Amino acid sequence: MSIEAYEALSGKIDLYRQLDEGRTAVEEGRKRPFDEAMNHIKQSITDGKI
Repeated sequence: MSIEAYEALSGKIDLYRQLDEGRTAVEEGRKRPFDEAMNHIKQSITDGKI
């Protein structure tokens, strides 16, 4: 297997893992609206936490 094919396959596996984590979070109620999450990130940057 070439390095290019390996990297493409590895990327797909990582994407599928992230999608599964997101689906699980939704099912378990561990989610919040996008705007709320972005506001939290922006505030953390402003406060120097990030």
